[in-house]
Amino acid sequence: MRKACHWVRNGVPILGVNPDLNCPTEEGMIPDCGSIGALITASTGCEIEYIGKPHFATYDFVWKRTGLVQEEITWIGDRLYTDIAITQGTNSHSILVLSGESSEKDAENSKYHPDLIVTNLEELDQLLKKL
Repeated sequence: MRKACHWVRNGVPILGVNPDLNCPTEEGMIPDCGSIGALITASTGCEIEYIGKPHFATYDFVWKRTGLVQEEITWIGDRLYTDIAITQGTNSHSILVLSGESSEKDAENSKYHPDLIVTNLEELDQLLKKL
């Protein structure tokens, strides 16, 4: 961290893959890119530019790569502020999976509203098999 902060203070640009604060693992939550970025920002005063979800560059990449239109895209994830937020202001769809960072209560209180909430990926798999 010392070296990273030194480089940033000396003008090296810093990009973050995503602003996720925590990453679920088998042993519990661990700090993710957003937490590490917040530490660097607090130490250096330099803001990190995030390039992953929910930023438009990610959405734009998916459109160009797949050739799909907004209505044909469904984003699936466990984080309201990235995985679900990316769909806001678009005609795409979102599914929140509760097996990670977000809870049902988080979803109720969030400014980002998924189209569907599932408990885990197994439940999602069963729903998709019925289609």
